[in-house]
Amino acid sequence: MNTNPFYKDPVTKDPRKKFVNFLQFFAGLGLILLISWFTILGQNQVDGPSMRPNFYTGEFLILNRIPQLMGHNIATTLGLEYKVGEVIVFTKPGFPDLLKRVIGIPGDKVAIRKGKIFLNGKVLQEAYIPEKLYTNGGTLIQDGGSEVTVPEGHIIAIGDNRPESTDSRSAEIGFVKREWIKGKVLLRIWPFDRFSFIGLGETQLVNESDFDFSKADPTFRNSPTPQ
Repeated sequence: MNTNPFYKDPVTKDPRKKFVNFLQFFAGLGLILLISWFTILGQNQVDGPSMRPNFYTGEFLILNRIPQLMGHNIATTLGLEYKVGEVIVFTKPGFPDLLKRVIGIPGDKVAIRKGKIFLNGKVLQEAYIPEKLYTNGGTLIQDGGSEVTVPEGHIIAIGDNRPESTDSRSAEIGFVKREWIKGKVLLRIWPFDRFSFIGLGETQLVNESDFDFSKADPTFRNSPTPQ
């Protein structure tokens, strides 16, 4: 026994308290994730060939809904508004969810000529699709036709797999209203071997005179399975 009057026996840690703290931490974390899931995050499962070779049927995606929650003005101020090259999910009334890529934002002028997309008078060079992929026109953005201007509050969204995509090129879909957008694709979480963050697709605007159109092949088709 220690006779020192200033000595105190060390407090014995209760292992049950440690376990309770552990449970409280994970309960709090689970609550945060649950709230995030139903507010700032969304989900979508790929259905159809329109985004090959980058997305395949059955893949499960997580969406970032922050731009929708903030609204156009705040999202623009913070640099979070939708950009050319981003992948989004939207739902036009009467249609199922559609997974497409942003090609034009309000004020942009879009045309299709020689199997390629023209954005504001220049060729849109897209690193996320094969060079051979030929972009055909539709009833809204016609092959070799005049430029169309994206109205305020809308975007133009086109599938990566141009020969097998119904999108803004057609008047059936047309300009996509911002209010139809569910969110931009943030993550692919299934299948596990293709787990990845989905960032901004790399694009570059090239003068028509400097671009090689000979590589575009109208007969080219993307692989039906991941390579």
